[in-house]
Amino acid sequence: MNTDPYSPSSTTEERAVPVASRNLSEMYSWGATGCLVICALILMFGDIGFDKPGRFGLDFDHAILLIAISLLALLSGLIAVYIARSLLSGLALLASAFLVILGIMAS
Repeated sequence: MNTDPYSPSSTTEERAVPVASRNLSEMYSWGATGCLVICALILMFGDIGFDKPGRFGLDFDHAILLIAISLLALLSGLIAVYIARSLLSGLALLASAFLVILGIMAS
């Protein structure tokens, strides 16, 4: 049996992503989901002022930063979901991205 996972004669199972890597990727995708939910809650319920800071000190620049963080978390979470091949964490990630979109529309 060939032990080199990169040789052309190895089977697909031998070249598959290790289980520990998939578990780590799934945990990372749940972390990205949590980051998206936090950004969505801040965008929805944080008092973001446009001409002057709101009562929590958030202004338009902070909203742009939150949207950029949300996009980075979504992209990295989608990559982690692809590596982990986890449907549940992928659906949770997309649902939290929908919350961010609602937060952008609400602010």
